[in-house]
Amino acid sequence: MIACIVKFLLLSGIFLAVYKCFFEKEKLHGFKRFYLLLAWMVSLILPLVSFHVKSSPIVPQATIAQHLETFSPTRAKVVFDNNRLLLVAYLAISSVIFIKFISNLMQVTRTIRSYPIVERRKNLKIVRLPDTMQPFSFFNYVALNGQDIRLKEGRAILLHETTHARQWHSLDILFMEAMKIFFWFNPFVFLYKRAIQLNHEFLADEYVLGNATDKVSDYQKLLLNRIRTAHTLSPLVSSSVYGITKSRFLVMARRTGKVKAVGLVSLFFILTAGNGS
Repeated sequence: MIACIVKFLLLSGIFLAVYKCFFEKEKLHGFKRFYLLLAWMVSLILPLVSFHVKSSPIVPQATIAQHLETFSPTRAKVVFDNNRLLLVAYLAISSVIFIKFISNLMQVTRTIRSYPIVERRKNLKIVRLPDTMQPFSFFNYVALNGQDIRLKEGRAILLHETTHARQWHSLDILFMEAMKIFFWFNPFVFLYKRAIQLNHEFLADEYVLGNATDKVSDYQKLLLNRIRTAHTLSPLVSSSVYGITKSRFLVMARRTGKVKAVGLVSLFFILTAGNGS
């Protein structure tokens, strides 16, 4: 079990390091979404899978007798007590994270139900928030404040949040929140979730800049104006104000050539095959 956990930690760290070094700042956002989710699952599953059938060694009778003679009930009880203590600690921390997750989920649903649906677009529902609240999306709900609905500049924010909803980014977020409940002892789970959410913003930014008339600089100014009052409702929602950093702005103007893209994608499959063999 300890060996599996160590390998799980190492693999998740290696895959994330590769992502940070080679993929994060590239305009391969669709592939990066696939990479992060698959990398996490491979890191989790691979240590549990054995690719080699090993025959059980034949233990001599004399060795068995020696083990029986040195067996100590007191020592066995200490080991059992330690294991039980670890299990209790694990369940306690998991329970706290689960309760926080349910609390955040209730907060989001309560907020959505508290304000009116002002428009329906196919399967999307546009909710009007007070002007003091930041826009967000959660599954097929897109919540905008009155200012974003009234002003022309709000069209880019609407397009940004509807992109989150149409691409089902909430599924990725809830999946990683569930992973935190069970695998909180792996510090990389928190970094994976942050990387996934930041990549969601890359995807939404790319769609806005490709379908709106706004220039990159105008769109960036619109986002910067929101930093002062930026307060995301919950870690479970997608929001245009998430991860407004210099790196996010640099990615907006970045281009990734086809040859480089093919090389980076090939690197991922080589890395996966190498860890699986």
